[in-house]
Amino acid sequence: GITFTRKVYAVSQQNYDNIHISEYEFENTGIYDQAGNVYSQTLEDVYFHWQWRDAVAQEGCWNGTYTATHRHWISTSVRDVRWGYSMMSDVIGEDQDNPTTTSVYEDNTGKDAQDDAGNWMRGYVAWMGKWSDFGYDNIGSPNVVGISHNGLPAINDGRLGAAQYKGLVVIHADTSPSDATDDKNQPSSQNYINSNHSYTNTAGLDQYDANGMEQKYIRYMSNGNDNNSLAETVWQTQEGDAGAFSAATYAAGYSQMLAFGPYTLAPGDKIKIVWAECANGVGHDRGYEIGRQWYKAKYDGKSVTVVDPDNPSSTMVITADNCDEWKDAMVYSGRDSLMNTFRHAINLYNGDFYSTIPEAPQPPQKVEIFSTEDGVKINWDGSSSIAASKFEGFKVYRAFIEKDSTYREILDCNVSDGSLEDYRVESTNEFEFVDSEPLRGQNYYYYITAYDDGSQNMIEYGVPLESSPFYTRTNKGATVKSPPAPNEKLNINDFDLNDPSDRKKLMNFLVKIVPNPINVRNEQIQYVGNVNKLLFAGVPSGCKIQIFTERGDYVTDVEESEAGYAWFLTTEWQQILVSGVYIARFVMEEDFEDAKTGVKFDTGDTIIKKFIIIR
Repeated sequence: GITFTRKVYAVSQQNYDNIHISEYEFENTGIYDQAGNVYSQTLEDVYFHWQWRDAVAQEGCWNGTYTATHRHWISTSVRDVRWGYSMMSDVIGEDQDNPTTTSVYEDNTGKDAQDDAGNWMRGYVAWMGKWSDFGYDNIGSPNVVGISHNGLPAINDGRLGAAQYKGLVVIHADTSPSDATDDKNQPSSQNYINSNHSYTNTAGLDQYDANGMEQKYIRYMSNGNDNNSLAETVWQTQEGDAGAFSAATYAAGYSQMLAFGPYTLAPGDKIKIVWAECANGVGHDRGYEIGRQWYKAKYDGKSVTVVDPDNPSSTMVITADNCDEWKDAMVYSGRDSLMNTFRHAINLYNGDFYSTIPEAPQPPQKVEIFSTEDGVKINWDGSSSIAASKFEGFKVYRAFIEKDSTYREILDCNVSDGSLEDYRVESTNEFEFVDSEPLRGQNYYYYITAYDDGSQNMIEYGVPLESSPFYTRTNKGATVKSPPAPNEKLNINDFDLNDPSDRKKLMNFLVKIVPNPINVRNEQIQYVGNVNKLLFAGVPSGCKIQIFTERGDYVTDVEESEAGYAWFLTTEWQQILVSGVYIARFVMEEDFEDAKTGVKFDTGDTIIKKFIIIR
């Protein structure tokens, strides 16, 4: 008979884009079925319970199969880190009357922290812990035994793949339906459970199993905070080796649980609970740098000058003898970073979001990406961005191969240096930029942000506030189209374009199938991240390509798209083609003429080429 409403808050600003705030309101409506029938009764000893299975490991571990687009560096023997096998979780603020201000453990397990108002924060912290099966110090998941794929060399440089922290902070929990003040003793239960326990599976969630439901209630929801946290237990039983603890207890890693209660809810009574999920820690690029410095000291035998984690304004020297301790300390500093994020989340919610938090300029309202022969053309409408009082400029970012990879800034056009006007379309608020750097046939992804002059930033004054990348980030790869003719090699006067046989020779000269043969296992000489991609280069617009097997069986048609004439070796019915010789028939369905080169074709002009697929 309980109905709940959930609101999720997120802020489009870089100081808060690692925070999701969830606000729950639970009401005793008495509704007990989908038809809305009501049975009014007072509910006693009610608990609200959540569970999280965390895995801070994705960049450095296997994701699916051994494919060209997922080259990660943790070997298969410890691949289960992606399911949280060696995760650590530690609760904070469970004893408000006796907070712990120091820790006896190197990762600060058990240490509590206060918010900006001096209250002890409540919640939990999670990170990737030690696992002796790695054979080296795996904190931060350094790239030590990088695995080679498709003939590409393995990258072993120590870069960190899991140097982040994830956690949750409780912002508010009603004391009772009649008392809306925050109950500092909530959550009342903060336990952990084997992630593969039957109680955590969908098949185990049978509300009509009275005994099973009672055991969940007694053992995990209402049993209080008497136990150690997972991290404390791992340190006390396995000297901090989280992977060994999972192995010793036949677990698949452990999930963190939080329960709020007990509450008594009369008909119509409500309870509000608010918490924020947050992430922070060593940043992506900084993790690469730390890992490389560690690797040089550990495996190259060098003495490396690095930042002192105990005094960031100073430096120290690491060697093979102390580099593990240094790297771990750098990664463990992410706990303090996460605590700062917890504070920001609390202040954000209690400050009513943008009523006290300045907003970055609005992102471009409309962004269009075009694949052209000269590069990738990007157009955007900046009207809403320019309207911001502190607007300074736009930035364009680009990623190579995959949309979820690293984006690099490729353009900064702004008011201060006058470059904004270089990209404005006449006297409008529309802008245009042509990225001429991309390689032909490869996929590229983009996003555009707007930013201010930095005077509004309350956390890092002088650092511009920048709109979120997710408003404008592309999901479809853009590429550079193949031109209709290789200008430097073509002498158009060698062809009589009024003669069908000469036009056929010209088309044969211009059209290329790249690569040919195509070996899907050899990514080095093909399109990175697209091992099945075949490009028909130099094909004039208006041409249709028909694919047949060597004996003449129809396979599919290839038509022009934003990526040009590209094909991914599948039939019209999405079947993957096997090895063999195939025929491509190029037929003009409309007249074509290129003013730059003088190339001209008539409707009906046709050529045939062959290509080979090797799997």
